[in-house]
This record gives sequence, C-alpha cells and structure tokens, in this order.
Amino acid sequence: MSQVPLQPGVTSNNGTSFLDHVTPINDFFGKTFLEDNIPFIDIPDSNIQDVYYYRWSSLQRHLRYTVAGTGYIITEFVQPVGYAQALNTIDAAAGHQIDEARWLRSQFYDDDYILAYTRGPGNTTQYTHWILDAMFRRSQVNGDTQYTTEQLSDMAKLWGYWDSVYDTGAGLYYFTPNWDAQEYSLPGYIVAPEGGQLQLDGPNTYRPDHNAYMVANARAIAQVATQAGDSATASDFSKIADQLEHNMYAKLWDSAQSFFVDIIRPNNPNLTKVSGREEVGLFPFRFGIGLDSRYANVSVQQLFDSQGFLATYGPTTLEIRNPYYYATKPSGYCCFWNGQSWPFSTSHVLKSLAAIYRSGNSSITAEQFVQYMDIYATTQHKNGVPYVSESHYPSMDAWSADGSNHSEHYQREYPL
Repeated sequence: MSQVPLQPGVTSNNGTSFLDHVTPINDFFGKTFLEDNIPFIDIPDSNIQDVYYYRWSSLQRHLRYTVAGTGYIITEFVQPVGYAQALNTIDAAAGHQIDEARWLRSQFYDDDYILAYTRGPGNTTQYTHWILDAMFRRSQVNGDTQYTTEQLSDMAKLWGYWDSVYDTGAGLYYFTPNWDAQEYSLPGYIVAPEGGQLQLDGPNTYRPDHNAYMVANARAIAQVATQAGDSATASDFSKIADQLEHNMYAKLWDSAQSFFVDIIRPNNPNLTKVSGREEVGLFPFRFGIGLDSRYANVSVQQLFDSQGFLATYGPTTLEIRNPYYYATKPSGYCCFWNGQSWPFSTSHVLKSLAAIYRSGNSSITAEQFVQYMDIYATTQHKNGVPYVSESHYPSMDAWSADGSNHSEHYQREYPL
C-alpha cells in the first residue's frame, strides 16, 4: 500500500504528522499565537470548523496586558468602552471567557484574568456571572487544584458580595435584567405603561439564569473546599446550593409553561410568574439544574418549535409566539433581548443542550445538537467570512448590533 502524504502538523511518536496545523488558520489573525496555544481539530463540517478557528483568533484580539503584577485580562470589546471597570474588565461574560481560555496551552492568561477578579480590582457585582463555577471547572481541565484551593477564601468573599440582592423571603436572588446583561427584555416590556417609555434596565426580577449562576458558584466553592480539606465550608456551601436550587424549582419553574421563567419583584407579593418563555429559562440545565425528564425534556422542545425559539439565525432570546417579540429592532439602540439572536446566549444554550443530551433523560439526539451547532456557526459570518458581533437578526442574514469600531469580533461567548 502506498503512503499518503500528510499535512504539516503535530508529530506522532514515530515522527509522522497526522493533523494539519497550518491550513486551517491561514486566513485568521494571530497565527503564531494560534499555532502555539490552541487545540487543533479536524471535523467534516467545514462551516463549524472555520468558525472554531476564527473564534480562537477573536480571543487573541482581546488579550490585554495591563500592569506589572497583574498581567493579562480578556476584554469584551476590542476598543475600550466607557462602562468597563478597573483594568477595562467587564464581568458579564467572564465565565465564557475563562471557559474558553482554559484550553490554551499558556495557562498564565487565565491565571492572571481570574486573579483580577478574585484578588484584584475587577468588579464582580457589575453584572451577574458564573466566574467561580468557570474557575473550578478550569481546574478540572489543567489539574491545577492548588491554584483554586489557595483562593478558597477569595471565592467565598466574591460570593458574599451578592448578599445585598438576596431576598430571604423568596429564597432567591434578584437583579434588573439590564445588569443581568439583558436590557430591554420581557420584564421591562411588561411593566412599561401603555404607550409609555420602555425600561432599559427593567424591574428587579428573580431570574432563572442569575439564580442558576449562584447555584453553580456555590457548588464550585463547595468542591474547592473539599479539595482543600475544609469540610465545614464544603458542607455550608453545598447546603446553600441545594436550598437555592430547591427554591428555583418551587418558585421559578412554571408547570403551565413547562419552563423556568422570571418573576418580577416590585408590587408582586404573591410572586406571580411572568407569562412568556425567555431563552434564559434554558440556562440552568448547563449547570446541572433540572436535568431529569420533568424539566429538561419538556423545556428543550421549545428550541425546535417554529413558534418557540427556532429561527434561521436563532435561537431567539424571546419565544416567537410572545406578543412582545420583535424580529427587528424597535429603535436604533444597539441591544434588545426580546427577539434578537445573541451569541452570548446561544453559547449557554449549546452547553445546556449538551448537558441534556448527556444526561440520558431526554429525547434529544446528537443530530439535534449538531443542528444548533451549525446554526451557531452559520450566524457567525459577515460577507461570507467568519465574524461575530453583538447580536444578529433572527430571520435576516445581518447583524442587528454591529457598531463600527465597537462591536467587531465581540468577545462575549464561548466559541464552539
């Protein structure tokens, strides 16, 4: 049998190349960084593969060295924005970014970035986040448990910063949708006076995603405490996580809608649930919440319903059947979360779909997961080449938030 020549790439034990490390990244920015740092893949779907490599190129654009003693952070925007916090950090997508950078060969990028939040000046109550969860799961990839156990007290400190928005009566956390990184979303439409001004921030709301983040963060602290041999802290945070998850089922799960939904806090003593499914109701599953058939299997069907979240460039951030759903934007403002497709949210949904599939408690197939991977990759294009911005029209081949010198190569989502 004749030998087939192989592409340049990694060498096997006998010196034979078996994976191309050159051709896939030829057209992308930062080739030296990519060659030195990223996991290379070879899959038959060129659409998904091209966007995979593009997304790593995009991450490279957002690595910023700050000051000596602090090191690197990962920015959300290539150009600085006015509402960024210390060192130009924005915590909203830090969980996605830490998840992404954990696969880099050079570990110091994530080391520095995490420390900017745990011990540095980064603000961890600007937006809701799952930084502690991402921090723990990173240690499961690189095996560096010492890095996390040495920061156990810092993790607990960051957790405590959220005490001011915990409602002891409801047993849930609340925040405005805007500072849940989702301005102009369903709660703001519901409370707006008829014919009056829409609320960018929206009302304080008990939200399934925010509370799921807090469950995941608490479990991360418990797991790190176990690694550190601190059984008391592990027990305390395990109980906190279990109780909060229980309260999510009791308060945020709506059996009539078969979905985790919002509860608007003001003027709502009976905790009446919002009528309408939002994409955030799917986020808990990626954190292991509700993976049995009572919750995940019924919720996930909305992703494949043309009146649910299914769209050519979806999933949509609000179900299409909802009267407040907009396929286009109602104004020139950049960011609406009542219909536009946001790669930030799609990243959560893909992780949720994967968790649901792996649980074995759902009818979801591998082909359906790949269907959404392909939608995700197809969306991340512009003028025929891989590209990502803030948000995309769900039914048109165009980005709905793509500000010049602002939104390009937006870094607020996990790649693929």
